[in-house]
Amino acid sequence: MSEMPGGAATFARGRAEWSRLDWWRLEARAFAQHPDVRHALTFDAPVGAWRELGRPTREVPRWAGVLLLPVWIASLTLPVVTTVLLLRWLTDGDAVVDLTLAGALTGGAAVVLTLGVLQDLRDAEGPASHGLRPIGVAHLAPSALAGVLALLAIAQGRADSPYGLIGLLVDAALGAGVLWLHSGTPRASLRRKRTKRRRLARALAALSTAERAAIGHDIASALDDLAARGLIDREVATAARALPLGALGRTLADRDEITALRCGR
Repeated sequence: MSEMPGGAATFARGRAEWSRLDWWRLEARAFAQHPDVRHALTFDAPVGAWRELGRPTREVPRWAGVLLLPVWIASLTLPVVTTVLLLRWLTDGDAVVDLTLAGALTGGAAVVLTLGVLQDLRDAEGPASHGLRPIGVAHLAPSALAGVLALLAIAQGRADSPYGLIGLLVDAALGAGVLWLHSGTPRASLRRKRTKRRRLARALAALSTAERAAIGHDIASALDDLAARGLIDREVATAARALPLGALGRTLADRDEITALRCGR
């Protein structure tokens, strides 16, 4: 079988020493012609391997950042503003709640939150649980309180339309969903890990038998070269050959006991 141009074997021959990060780089070269697999690998890979794996950039034009900033600020403040408006209704015995406006405000905030969550899930860094949990609270708490007040207004016949309640409930539900998804518990961590594995499995399943064979041959040639030049131990090469496609980096990069003497620490 012919060697893949610019593939794993070519990368291995160009190395004078071997480090943990090179396992990820080797895998990136092996899947050079398969961007979906490389993208799936980025969700487990360290920062230093993102460039080789083709990590999508998060950079946006400056003008876009200027336009988006007030949108994100509004998504955090609109639920609070809505709650304040409904709280003022409690002090005015004759007022009719503009629930249509309240629902529109929180519904808009819910749309922005949804876009942010979807972007976070696509990000190669993985879900930013510590960053999104406060945002989830900022949506859940005021919208839930506003929902209770809206129900009181509807029950008393002092709401212009009951349909505005939908926006409040949707925003509160999304806030609760963010807290659940990014709870930081072992179960949540396991759930995120399974999501990463399914993403990679789908990308690998799309490879044809011939493509899988070519990639496997390329990796085997690279391992033979590294072992022959003493950059990795023979035992490491044997262990690497036994791994399924897509498992080199996450399995070998962080295991001291199978890292050769000349591997970077």
